[in-house]
Amino acid sequence: FEQDVAAVNFATSLHNVPWFSPIGFAFGLEHRRESIDGNVDPQYQSGWSVGNYLATSGKYDVTEGYFEVLVPLLDNLEFNGGVRGTDYSTSGFVTTWKTGLTWDVTQELRLRAVKSRDIRAPNLEELYQAGRQRTNFLTDFEDPAQPSVRFQESVTGNLDLKPEEADSLGLGLVYRPSFAPGLGISVDYYDIEIKDAISMVTAQEIVRRCHVDNNPTFCGALTKFPAFDPTLVYFVANNPFNFVSERARGLDFEVSYPFHLDDLVSGWQGQVRLRALATHFIERSSDDGVSGKVDTAGENTSAGGPPDWRYRISAAYNLDRFTFVLTGRGLSSGTYDN
Repeated sequence: FEQDVAAVNFATSLHNVPWFSPIGFAFGLEHRRESIDGNVDPQYQSGWSVGNYLATSGKYDVTEGYFEVLVPLLDNLEFNGGVRGTDYSTSGFVTTWKTGLTWDVTQELRLRAVKSRDIRAPNLEELYQAGRQRTNFLTDFEDPAQPSVRFQESVTGNLDLKPEEADSLGLGLVYRPSFAPGLGISVDYYDIEIKDAISMVTAQEIVRRCHVDNNPTFCGALTKFPAFDPTLVYFVANNPFNFVSERARGLDFEVSYPFHLDDLVSGWQGQVRLRALATHFIERSSDDGVSGKVDTAGENTSAGGPPDWRYRISAAYNLDRFTFVLTGRGLSSGTYDN
């Protein structure tokens, strides 16, 4: 993998604007070139039941510019916003943006909100993967008399992929009570919806969606009785494409409290820092448009989703050059499969 980058960034502020002083802003331009290349020993390129790898090679260019601004609307209210235009040589021009408010209600309480449009462009392998092949058996829904048939699958990249697009919302508060100097408490809610996420399905799923669901996209990936091998029933051309919708919602909690021991007991030395982090996963769902929406929040398996709760608690004691840290991590009980 190689990346070449040229960028220029500016940041400054204006202090003589009536009612909105000072205004901070930043802007910049960047150009990147991303490339991938490799090699595979000829003996591993063909003739194997699984594998048969080909070297991936390709490149694309990205040119983008951005502008960000921070404006004090009132004494304790700030607006922050930004916009970015990005031009990919492979998938075209996209615009992303964010807008947010931060309000210091009192010296102890701060509220914040941000709304944004974000993207993830297809990576080099998703675009240019040269392919790997395997031979196996699958269920043929078209011919009940032959429940198990032999197929060959080739996995390659897809140059027609478009960037994934997400709408994100974040709401949060920070509380620093005056009766306990150093104590900080924050709660944040997040809601992220992704459209046209890039994903793949199995060869078995391609056959099912073609013959059971009559989906022309998946039928186009099948070749019945390929001419290059009469022992095969199907040749499956599998590649990633934009077809999945995803959503993630949850709550993040943090509590931290640093203090010196001599504030509690006279003559004791050293500093203690207590910290607790927790996340409550409300939803982690995916919808491929055919099988229906599946929410994996609470599935405590390696192939499942996140647990309902995940937490980390730590206590650190520091005295001169000595530091002792005690950490506990955990997660809530859950299911194998929702």
